[in-house]
Amino acid sequence: MLTEIQKMWQIFAVSKDSVLELRALWPKGSGENRAPVFRHFITANYPSIPKMKEAFETAALDLNRRGFNIYTPMNPIRSDFTGPGCVKDSDIAFRDLLLVDIDRLGDTKL
Repeated sequence: MLTEIQKMWQIFAVSKDSVLELRALWPKGSGENRAPVFRHFITANYPSIPKMKEAFETAALDLNRRGFNIYTPMNPIRSDFTGPGCVKDSDIAFRDLLLVDIDRLGDTKL
């Protein structure tokens, strides 16, 4: 899974002013009732961009091992974002990427 996370860095631009958000949700229908987890990674809080990326990767892998589904907003978060809580539409600096998610017809749980 680490390799898949690292591929993300080929798509996401990370600079000295970047803010990334890691979101973790418990799988729907799992029987667990856990609150979502939101973690923010602000490049300025790390000694280098590679260290921030490493912290993001470590947190993502840990949450995934614990059973959470993880994802991150695709578009750049405003550099002045400080939280708390998850990023909202107004916190997005601009739209650069668009995800198209097409599910097949019928029961998607199969």
